[in-house]
Amino acid sequence: MPAARYRDCAGSTLGEEVMDLPADPGQRLVVLGAEPGSASEEALRLLAASA
Repeated sequence: MPAARYRDCAGSTLGEEVMDLPADPGQRLVVLGAEPGSASEEALRLLAASA
């Protein structure tokens, strides 16, 4: 994805959750998300809509 599409997300604050996958040793699932109703959430929605 071109870097220009990420400009609207600059400065966004995301929470992170990392989960180990017991069925796949050494593998992890990383989930990033923004606070509902925040400017960061709106920026992620704009990014997703441009994809």
